[in-house]
Amino acid sequence: MTLFFFIHCGGTASDDTNGDDSTSSTPILYNLGISFDDFDFDSLGTRDPLIVFGNVLSGTTLNPTFEYYLDVNATIISPVNGTITSIDEREDSSDYSVVITPTDATDWWVVLDHVLNVAVSVDDVVSAGDSLGTAGTWEGSIGRTELQIVNNNDGLSYCPTNLLDSSVDAETKDDVSTLISDWEEHKGDTTTYDESLMDPIGCLTTTVQG
Repeated sequence: MTLFFFIHCGGTASDDTNGDDSTSSTPILYNLGISFDDFDFDSLGTRDPLIVFGNVLSGTTLNPTFEYYLDVNATIISPVNGTITSIDEREDSSDYSVVITPTDATDWWVVLDHVLNVAVSVDDVVSAGDSLGTAGTWEGSIGRTELQIVNNNDGLSYCPTNLLDSSVDAETKDDVSTLISDWEEHKGDTTTYDESLMDPIGCLTTTVQG
């Protein structure tokens, strides 16, 4: 399966926040693909640990993912219960994209892009929290991975923090907020992120086209 139409791409904001998910439910996330203990601020230099969903990448191109920069040995975990749909090598970055079809949302893909040491195979059934591999290498001791939630009916990418299960919603959003505030304190720049524009935390818009 070739996933070039959305993997590692940007998009534009969309006013369609409902999507056409009539033939399956909305996916339920139990985590955001990583552990928030795996950020090493000292190794990042000036590289921000999170590029938020909807952030302008260039021109009118918006980030359709949570893009993380974290410890190169960080374990990447499944955010959902589901089945591994595909594992595609990324020749441009020498790592892999792992795609999961959620058990409860068959018209959706949960994509972990930039994964190394892949620990799963196509058709494996995974549970939320299972290891998928380790972060892709960015440079030196910095790893990179991206979490993207795609609806295959409307072609939109959705804000991950809007899809958290109620059992982890508050704690996980607090983790994102703490990551942002701790990084700004470490960097000595409280303007790195503008949380007043995020609703929910980590997202500047609810959907991105593409």
